[in-house]
Amino acid sequence: GVRRIAIRDVARIVGAFSLAETRRGSRFRDGSLFRHMSAHLIKTLPELQPGADYSAHDLAATANAYSRARIWDERLFRALSGAVRRLPDRDINPRDISEIVSAFARVVTRTGSTLRDGALFIRMAALARTIHPEVLARNPRVVVNVVNAFSRAGVWDDGLFEMMSRAAKTFDAAALDVDDCAAIVVSFAKAETFAGGRRPRDRALFRRVSLIVQSQPAQAFSPRAVANILSAFARAGVLERGLVAY
Repeated sequence: GVRRIAIRDVARIVGAFSLAETRRGSRFRDGSLFRHMSAHLIKTLPELQPGADYSAHDLAATANAYSRARIWDERLFRALSGAVRRLPDRDINPRDISEIVSAFARVVTRTGSTLRDGALFIRMAALARTIHPEVLARNPRVVVNVVNAFSRAGVWDDGLFEMMSRAAKTFDAAALDVDDCAAIVVSFAKAETFAGGRRPRDRALFRRVSLIVQSQPAQAFSPRAVANILSAFARAGVLERGLVAY
């Protein structure tokens, strides 16, 4: 029965069915399966041991699967949040942080949501600030994902964004492709927009990324890559003549 299914298996099942439901042109719907799994998790999560019975990745995968399928069971998300908060810090890695924040951001910011989870976001921000600079310098995608996740959640932690900006300025230009550059610019542009106003633009970061883009060989640019990079800089409100001409 369902009682014997581990949470990581629930995450895989829900993830697979959410992908089946959300693929383009799909007419497949199985709300009863999602409700069944949701009821199981709500009942069993409080009894499980963090680390031994579930990981941060299991919780993030489950939250993302439900939000992807647009099944907004707030009782389930509260149970998942409680399970995340019971995990020791050492069991939550940078990827887990961004995935958890992204999933919960989609829930709390949707129209009509009554779920508020400031404590979870505050803890994730505190954990993100402990990521070692060398880890960030070697992993541009971690920086992009963390900045995207917190800006989507509306968590405006200036210390966190400044830390991520410093890391982004140390990236090895040779390790970045055009899509990475676009993602960096878009993520920081999002982080600079708040309550209809703008935080000071990180011109030094945008300038460095612009120069990296201009150093790329012509064959690195597909039509989509060109569109993405120009759109990213336009969103940031930064369009240099050299970049556009290039």
